[in-house]
Amino acid sequence: MKVGVSASASEVGEALGLFDYVETWDAPVQEQAYHARCDETRLQGNFLYVVKHIDCPDLNFSGIGLVLYENTYLITYEEFAKRLGSRMFLLDVGHAFISDMKAKGAFEVEKWLGLNPVAVHIHNVKYVPDPTGRYANAPYADHQPLNEGLLNMKEVLSKAIKASAEYVTVEVFLKDYTPTKYPLTQIKQWISSML
Repeated sequence: MKVGVSASASEVGEALGLFDYVETWDAPVQEQAYHARCDETRLQGNFLYVVKHIDCPDLNFSGIGLVLYENTYLITYEEFAKRLGSRMFLLDVGHAFISDMKAKGAFEVEKWLGLNPVAVHIHNVKYVPDPTGRYANAPYADHQPLNEGLLNMKEVLSKAIKASAEYVTVEVFLKDYTPTKYPLTQIKQWISSML
């Protein structure tokens, strides 16, 4: 299993000193993972993997490694499994938690892992009521620090390892609903203490 971090393209050098790979969101970096935007329908290059949300259009790809489809918190497990079909899967644990809690009131990570994800996104989730009504995932705030929240991340990571996920990407960049810049060294410390 390789452990990576979600970071900007400008942080790749620093991140690769701490992690096995980097999943960028702002620009593709050769031989790294890339989180493509929905309006990107064509990419070229060689990547560890490219991740798209299940509700985005399919990629027209040329020479790309794995193209993985990620679950969102707006889609239930049953709907996601039906849409996924034979495509390759990236499990976002926080999204799955929110989806399950809203649909059933209980999180079933084993069920999601049964879809055999190639990669996993990990971040914690907090219960944070949103008085503004702006957040579709409210009252849950995702992309929280691994050591704070409703998920036992050590247990989740252990189950992901047993499920043979090839890649685990740490996606932590919010404090409640506020964008927060956590040092990459802090993120590395969280993951090292769990491993």
